[in-house]
Amino acid sequence: MVTGQYRLGDVRHITASSDRARRELGWSAVVAFEDGMREFAAEAAA
Repeated sequence: MVTGQYRLGDVRHITASSDRARRELGWSAVVAFEDGMREFAAEAAA
């Protein structure tokens, strides 16, 4: 249920970057963003 309210300690905004994993671990994504989002949406709709 979405109320528009939040509680103390709730995370309201999240940003993420894979730059550190790439820089420190040599990691890189093997799934394109668009493909990953398509797969995510399909799973959520199932």
